[in-house]
Order: sequence, then C-alpha cells, then structure tokens
Amino acid sequence: MKKVLFVVLMALACPWAGMADLKIGTVDFNRLVTECQQAKVGFDELKDERTKGESELSKEWVAYQKIIDEAKELEKKFSTQAGSQDEEVKRTKQLKDLVTRSDTERERLVNLKNEKEKQYREKYAKLTEVVLKNISAIITVLAKERGLAIVLDTSGFTRNHSPAIQYGDPPLDITAEVLKRVNTATSTKK
Repeated sequence: MKKVLFVVLMALACPWAGMADLKIGTVDFNRLVTECQQAKVGFDELKDERTKGESELSKEWVAYQKIIDEAKELEKKFSTQAGSQDEEVKRTKQLKDLVTRSDTERERLVNLKNEKEKQYREKYAKLTEVVLKNISAIITVLAKERGLAIVLDTSGFTRNHSPAIQYGDPPLDITAEVLKRVNTATSTKK
C-alpha cells in the first residue's frame, strides 16, 4: 500500500518538477474594480442617474395615488347619496372611467419602471465590460513585462465559500501596480 501511494505521489509531482521556474502573479480583482477611478466615476454617475429616475417615477406614483384617492372618494360619496336611476348610471360610468384610468396609469408606470431598470442594467453591464477590459489589458501588459506565466485572482471564492487562493506571497501581488496603471491610462483617455 505504501509503495502504491509513493508511486502515485511521484507521478503527480513529476509534471510540476519542470515548473519550478514558473513565475506567478496575483491580483485582487475586487479591489481593482472598487478602486479604479473609471469605475468609481462611472458607477457614481449611474447611481445619480438611477436616483434621479426613481425620484421622477416617485412623483408620478404620487399622481397615480391621487387618481386612486379620487376614485375612493367618489365611491364613498356615491354610497352615501341616493339619486335617480340616471344619476346612478352617470356615477357608475364616472367611477368606471376612473378605475380604467387608474389601471391604465398603473400599467404605464410599471412599464416605465421596468424600462428604466432595463436601461440601468444595460448601462451597468456595458460600464463593467469596459472597466474589466481595461483592467485585463493592463494585467496582460504587466504580466508580459514581468515574465509572469500566470496571474491569479485572489478575490474569488470556492463553492464552500473559502478563498480560491489560500495564500499568495505579497511580492507576487501586482494589484497596486495594475491599479496605478489603469488609473493613469483611463485618466489620459478623457
């Protein structure tokens, strides 16, 4: 049994024997995205745009609520006042028209809210794509300059919620240099 285990361990170790000179770097992608000026500015603008849109939509919901209140008031008024059959028909039509108007307005507002959310998600995805593309390009350039064969992301987690990279020697971490270059590169593009 011991011989079999030794043979298996040796077989596993052999492919790695030639990789002793393999240079590895690490980056913390979460930190890069969080501290990248392009992302900060872009996401702040998106947040402001979203807040403004929510405020405008909120005002429209207040107007919608007034229609609902008007319908309730009319219904209350009709239930306490008796009238002729013609007046009852007129009141019923008036109430029905208010309900139809409120349903139409509610549907319009829900559609408007959904459309604004869709636009926000699309802009967020596009900004994220551009930021990640810029970061990845800088990582690639820096890896080539330093002769790194692999650059690993230390911010990831496994299915068990433990860090994907358990340990990385600090000199391997190129996050600060990548961040510096990304911020320089994106500030000069403006």
